[in-house]
Amino acid sequence: MCFACGAESVPRKNFGLPDVAAAATLDAMRAGVPVIYQGVVLDDGWWGIPDFLERVERPSGLGAWRYEVVDAKLAKRSKPAFLLQLGLYSALLAAAQGVEPERLHVVLGTRLRESFHVRDFSAYFRRLRGRALAATSLDTEPCY
Repeated sequence: MCFACGAESVPRKNFGLPDVAAAATLDAMRAGVPVIYQGVVLDDGWWGIPDFLERVERPSGLGAWRYEVVDAKLAKRSKPAFLLQLGLYSALLAAAQGVEPERLHVVLGTRLRESFHVRDFSAYFRRLRGRALAATSLDTEPCY
């Protein structure tokens, strides 16, 4: 993958406004940009900034293509925390494109690219997200 060739970046001035930056990212996705650098994905109050959104030729609500998350890490091997982070990004991306990404990808400091099936982690991630929402809900009594 050549990130320098044809990558589109979401303007940094939009980072202070996740809604604006997410709309710009969605515009780039609808246009079918091959690689989106630091786009913003947003859903139901949760948002994130994956390093890259990479177009793959599989149908979605966007058309004949969809996107998958690619994140760069300096580590020599993938870690569980990376997969949780990319799981969040993938869930947010699914809301934007109308279909769950098939894979998520980690590019390590060694330049090795590791790919994982989103479905292998999505149920666990949904459970953790639900627990986080329940723990931070304002509808419960205060915890001292």
